[in-house]
Parts: sequence; structure tokens; C-alpha cells
Amino acid sequence: MTIQSPIKIAARPLVPPRNDDHLRARSLFDRPHSPLEAKWLAVAREVSAEFTAAAVEGYKTRRRPTAEIERLKSSGLSTLLIPEAQGGGGGDWRLVVEVIREIAAGNGSLGVLLTHHYFGIEGLGSLPEPARSRAYAEAVTTKPFRGVIANPRDPEIVATPIGGGKFALNGRKSFCTGAAFADIIGAQVRRADTRQYVLAVLRPPLEGLVHQGDWDSIGLPQGDSGSFTLDNVIVDESDLLAFGPAPEGDETPEPSLGPLGVPSGNLAFSNVYLGTAVGALRAARSYIQNETRPWILSPADRAADDPLVINAFGDLWLQLESALAVANHAAERVQAAKNLPREALTEEQLGELRVVVAALKVAATRASVDITSKIFELMGARAAANKYGFDRFWRDARTYTLHSPVFYKVRELGEWGLNGAYPPATFYT
Repeated sequence: MTIQSPIKIAARPLVPPRNDDHLRARSLFDRPHSPLEAKWLAVAREVSAEFTAAAVEGYKTRRRPTAEIERLKSSGLSTLLIPEAQGGGGGDWRLVVEVIREIAAGNGSLGVLLTHHYFGIEGLGSLPEPARSRAYAEAVTTKPFRGVIANPRDPEIVATPIGGGKFALNGRKSFCTGAAFADIIGAQVRRADTRQYVLAVLRPPLEGLVHQGDWDSIGLPQGDSGSFTLDNVIVDESDLLAFGPAPEGDETPEPSLGPLGVPSGNLAFSNVYLGTAVGALRAARSYIQNETRPWILSPADRAADDPLVINAFGDLWLQLESALAVANHAAERVQAAKNLPREALTEEQLGELRVVVAALKVAATRASVDITSKIFELMGARAAANKYGFDRFWRDARTYTLHSPVFYKVRELGEWGLNGAYPPATFYT
């Protein structure tokens, strides 16, 4: 006797969807999109599909993602954060995080690289005129891809004046995401004369700027967050862009990206996590529909009709959907804060924003690590074959979510919920 599911088959579409649009890199609770946003999301989906097709090969060979970076440039996605009036895509951070999710769903390494590129583009907006317009014009015309040399936990890179308006940069930084492939590198350094933290704009190749080639992580093989050494790298003073005023007295401030720099960073990181989970769930859906055999005790003829598989997939989808809703809310809050003059931001607003972003980081970390692992339970033993490369999703999620300890984020949320204390303002919160 065959046991029938209480859910009527007629409730399903008569013709199954030909794509995974119902597993979108956005929440069902998302806001409506403008025509401009819809256009860029369509571009992102197209590019992501191309990246998906080459992802397993790129993972195995660890090749440089030169072609993929060029595709991000030619698609226009690299200029998404530049205003339309300046020739860019005209997007804001609400759109950017959805694009990041879509690209990360296709290839986690490219999601990470695009995220750090956007950090560099975001920095252009803080430049005074006419430098800002010149920088935007260059970004639109030549489309330089950006990477970073910045790790606040490593010893500082020191910029020492050597006369003639020149500075010598010396030091070493690890986790320099995207710098190996960048046309322009933003390096976080401290001036020896004023003790200011500044962003040094580097245009490789430069004598003394050495990529150590030591990226050997279990995940994100094409993201290359290896180390860089700077040995008497000479730059002009005009290439040192101040983060803020020089410290007073014996003050030794932490590097500052402005009050919204770190919340923006954590927002973007979390959406890479979620994009990786989207990609994993899409891959699992396709495999279960087309490859997985029902278990010997299953009442179903297809694995996709097995009630236990359906329920388990529903749990994963719900976890992802919940985290995506938090992500979209966080993006709304971050963008609303960015729309205000800096002097209008209150400590209460910034504290609440850190709470929102901390909640997102916890939700996104848990969703991405859980989903990328549990899909194997639904796909079955054959899905562990190396030819499929499904482990890339877990490897990428597990690697990138270690950016900062999530259990400290949970503690911050506990302090907020129990004692009303905002998370501290640090380079990681």
C-alpha cells in the first residue's frame, strides 16, 4: 500500500519552473524594485550563471579569475555604486547587497572580490571635489578593479616622509583580499609624521610591493587573500588619503573608516555568506530533482517527492528566507543612515545600527554554514563525488564566516537584549 502525501500534488505547478527564480538571491518579503534595479539584477543573474558554469573548474585549478573580473567590468557591475550622473550604475547599498548575493551564489570567490572592490568605490564618495569627480571618471572610463591591503590586527604599515613630497611605505599585511588581481590597491597605513591613519592609493606594479602568494585556505581559492609586503614603496603625498584628523596628544586611535564604514563592511560580508547559501540550495534542488534516488524505505518514486526530503528542504529554505529578510532590513537601515549628513547621526542611531548588523551576521553565518553542510543529507552519497564540487559552498562559507568570531556577536546581542548595552564601536563592529 502506497502512502500518499496529505499535500495534494495539484497544488504544485502543472509545469515545473524552468529556472530557480523561486530560490532568488532576495527575500520574498523584499521591497519592490525600480526599473533600474530590476535591470541590474537581471545583469547580475546572467553573470552569476556564467560564473556557476565555470565554478568547479576554477575551484579545482585555483586559477586566477582574470576572465571573471573582466566580465564584472564589461557588465557594468563594477561601477554600480557610482551615481548615474557620473556615468555609473546609480545603485545604492540596498541594491549592491542583492548583487553581491547573486554573484556569490555563482562563485563565492568572485562575490568576495566584488565586495572588496565596492569598498574601494565607496571610498571615492568621501573624496572632496574635484578629486571625487576625477576618480569617478576614471572608474567609469577605465574600470580599474580594486583590492585592499588592510588588516587592523597586523602590525602597521608606516608611511615615512623622505622629502620632495614623497613617502616610503614599509610593512606587511595578511588577508589582503583582491590585492593580487587589483588595478588599484587601497592600503591602510599610518603616517610617521602626523600619526594619522591614511589610505595609500597604490597602482601596481610598484617596486617593493610584493605579493607573497601564501593564500592556502580550504575555501575561496580564487579570492586570494594572501599577504603583501611593502619594502620602501615610494608614493606621492597626494596618494595618501586621510581617514580623519591627526590624533591629539598621546591619543592612539584605531583606524577609522567613518561611523558607517564597519557596519557597511559587515553588511556586505554577511550577504556573501547568504549568496553562498543561495548557490548551495540551488545546486541541491537541481541535483535532487535530476540525480538523487529515493531511499529504499521511501514511499516516493522520486527523491523530490519524498516527504522527508521535502520537509528537510523546507527547513533549509525557511532558514535562508529568514536570514535574507534580516539582510534586506539591515540594508535598508544602513542606506538610510548613509542618506543622512554625518553630523546628523546620533550615538543611539549608530548603536542600534550595530545591533542590526550584528543580528544579521549571526543569522547569515548560521544559515550559510548549516545549509552548505546539510544539503548533502538530502542529495545522498553520490553527491559527495569530487566531480560535482558541491563541497565548495561549505568550504567558502566556513572560510569567510571566520572573519570575526560570531560568538562575540551573540554576546553583543545578549548584552543589548538583556542589559540595553550597544555593541562597542571597533574596527570589527
